[in-house]
Amino acid sequence: MVHRMALDLFDRSGRASRRAVVTALHDVLNAAARRPMLFGPLGLADTVEGRFESVTLHTIVLVRRLNALPAPGPDIAVDLLDAVFANFELALRVIGIGDVSVPKRMKKFATSFYGRVGAYEEALAAGDRQALSTALLRNAYAGEVPPETADRLAAEAFALDRQLDGLALAEVVAGRLPWLRETAGEVSHEQA
Repeated sequence: MVHRMALDLFDRSGRASRRAVVTALHDVLNAAARRPMLFGPLGLADTVEGRFESVTLHTIVLVRRLNALPAPGPDIAVDLLDAVFANFELALRVIGIGDVSVPKRMKKFATSFYGRVGAYEEALAAGDRQALSTALLRNAYAGEVPPETADRLAAEAFALDRQLDGLALAEVVAGRLPWLRETAGEVSHEQA
């Protein structure tokens, strides 16, 4: 019932309620991308760059699902991407990057982000864990971890993708994403 109410609110209120949905999804996305297991067992660096990599991977998986859903799923995906980039910009300002440097850094973030979209989306769509692992090793880890570490993160990404694959638009809009369950990162990577 909650998800039906969320869709009804979205349908009646238009843009304002879509902002609320996007804000809620962005909050869940950020919380999922900050799970300690990503920076411990899965080896992402707990740095600005490492957090960028985690947010990017989670965003790609969520936007992939939103784009596969009926309207307004793709519109929500566009708004979510806008929110992610607004947050990247805010993070740069919070860490003290000056006004003159922010546009250059944002251009670098955008280039990096959309390069990853191509590689990660292609691997996810093809069900090619090895291709995703190779792309993650190159991008998220800069080749500085053993390939097995990148493979574990690839397995996690495929597990998250499968979890979202079964969700209807109403469940996604209501924020019923399974990502924050304690077991989300404890998938048997041999099975993934």
